[in-house]
Amino acid sequence: MKRVVKKLRSFLSDKAYDSRDIHNLLHENDVKSIIPPRENVSALSRGSPSRAKTARQTRENGEDR
Repeated sequence: MKRVVKKLRSFLSDKAYDSRDIHNLLHENDVKSIIPPRENVSALSRGSPSRAKTARQTRENGEDR
């Protein structure tokens, strides 16, 4: 996936791609991502600040997970 990410500008996926590793990889390569968080996502920053930010924003906006 690392080879493909370098060519991407944006990434749209489903909940299956909601992981720290994927969020970090996309963030490191300046790829804009839309990945809905899983139901059990934590809003704490445990290895992925961008994933935690998405989880907090989702909860604050009252969006369905």
